[in-house]
Amino acid sequence: MTKSISALLSCTFLLATPAFADMSEACLADLSGERVTFVVPNAPGGGYDTYARALAPEFEAATGSTVRVVNNSGGGGLVARSLVLNSSSDDVFLLIENYLDLIINIDTGVDSSDGVPHFQMERFRPLGLVNFGPDAWLGVPGTDIFDPSITTMVSSQGGIDGSLLAFVAPAIALGIEPEVIAGYDGTSEMASAVLRGETDLTTMSLTSALKKASGGDLQILMTISDGPVAGHEDIPYLAGEGSVSWARTEGLDPAERDRLRGFAVMAATIGGEVRGFLAGAHLSEARLGCLSEAMDVAIASPVFAETAMAQGRPVNGVSAADTVALVERATAAFLTYGDEYNSLLEAVQ
Repeated sequence: MTKSISALLSCTFLLATPAFADMSEACLADLSGERVTFVVPNAPGGGYDTYARALAPEFEAATGSTVRVVNNSGGGGLVARSLVLNSSSDDVFLLIENYLDLIINIDTGVDSSDGVPHFQMERFRPLGLVNFGPDAWLGVPGTDIFDPSITTMVSSQGGIDGSLLAFVAPAIALGIEPEVIAGYDGTSEMASAVLRGETDLTTMSLTSALKKASGGDLQILMTISDGPVAGHEDIPYLAGEGSVSWARTEGLDPAERDRLRGFAVMAATIGGEVRGFLAGAHLSEARLGCLSEAMDVAIASPVFAETAMAQGRPVNGVSAADTVALVERATAAFLTYGDEYNSLLEAVQ
């Protein structure tokens, strides 16, 4: 059975102390003593860098390997990706990246004469996520997003491009005309614009939205997910049975209803916070299997979670197997509705 993205949100690791006993003998033999490089596509000090450096000692403890962290910024992540993809099959280079960037971008280095689009993710093997969670709409208390009389909404955003999956696409799926006011500096300014009445809502990660709404002046209107989020089942959600999109499209022509509902699923599936590690798919299946096993153990470490969270980085780990399922589902959704997404992207550029 295919798991929805919201179901995967509830697939958290059972935190356990990493130790050699958690690894199979075959994988310990494969990775023990190896030099492993975590490649960060940004300068030191950012979120990717924090996760990589917090995870490195737990990966070492699980495998008996030696891990170094290198920062290779530039080219919008292409420099870091190339380093991993061009490594020899004997080297262990692992990339931490936002999976969305690889899922929705065509790989121009692959022969496309078969007429089938090939995405950059095809050249990588997902190893697991360090943080996975949906975005959310944050507005004023009393706003009923199910109300069909709401036909236009204005959102405060940092930039136009960043609003597409978090606001513009979901709004279109709900039959709401979206308007974006961009240029706000960070989530605090975006939320303040809502409080001042400049906009109807703003968007941010659910983790950040929960903090902003804790004072009672703001309310989470909806999560951009395809089902209720575990632990927050009272919050409306974008897609799936019982969702806002299902309710708002109920009386439409069946073809238009199904199109909008599918578009809602696409927005919920490929958006949000999807940060994790990947290896080059050119490595042997045996090595890739052992890296997946090792990453499961390392990400499940409570020490990793404590270290990252102490530096302001949330941890919601997803296993390698569930990450592969997530990528397959997201890729399928984008293959179906990618043309509409790209049309939106061109319209705002």
